[in-house]
Amino acid sequence: MSLVVPLHGDPVLLLTSPELADLAAQHFQIWIKAQPDDDQIKKDMSAAVTELEDAKKTDNKSRISAAQKRVDDLGTKDQTRGLMTQLWLDSSQFQKALDYWQGLAKERPNDSTLVGIIAGIYLKAGDWRKSIENYAKVADMSSDVSSKIAAYQFIGNVAWSKLNSKTLIGVEAVELADRGLAALQAGQALQPKNPKLVGLQASLYNFRSTAEGASWASAIDRASAAELTKLSRVLSEEAKKAQGQAPAEAPPKPPTGGG
Repeated sequence: MSLVVPLHGDPVLLLTSPELADLAAQHFQIWIKAQPDDDQIKKDMSAAVTELEDAKKTDNKSRISAAQKRVDDLGTKDQTRGLMTQLWLDSSQFQKALDYWQGLAKERPNDSTLVGIIAGIYLKAGDWRKSIENYAKVADMSSDVSSKIAAYQFIGNVAWSKLNSKTLIGVEAVELADRGLAALQAGQALQPKNPKLVGLQASLYNFRSTAEGASWASAIDRASAAELTKLSRVLSEEAKKAQGQAPAEAPPKPPTGGG
């Protein structure tokens, strides 16, 4: 907080960005606490979505409008939480965002959505290890295959993004690549013909090859990347044929770790 003395009139207090974010967050939290609890909102939202779908089937404009407003109103609490969290992230107050969402996660320990949000905050804060740790929890908590695959792919994306930034070298880069590869391989075990999982592995092997100290290790990683790139292309073409699409003449190569 700083004090500004104008030429005329009383001194004016100017708030810093973190102080403004805190002030807004305090007001948001007061409003959030005054709302119905999350379980009730979830129940009401389910009923509201059903009503909206039924209204659309009848093509009743008035009924559709009323049902849509109900859905929008019930989503306001989560939207407000999102705005509040963004204020903390924009002002680099990552711990405050973590404290808030981890508090919710303690109240709802089986809610994988909350753990995913926490993983995203850790990533914004630059802690890729904690981010991956929480995305792995999301995968473990998810009961359906598609959600598990999404969590594993998030881990692969975290690894790709951080390695592509070229801010890690040596042992740390290898560690991150290994964690990403382990997650993607777990996903591939569930969906062997998913070309995205395979292509992302190829990219991580390429990144790891540049971080390896021994030339023989780099050579093995480059060979693995080449094989996975070929497999990714084959799987992509198979997927397109299964969907009735014409195969591409030159499928794009996955990103590599080259400069």
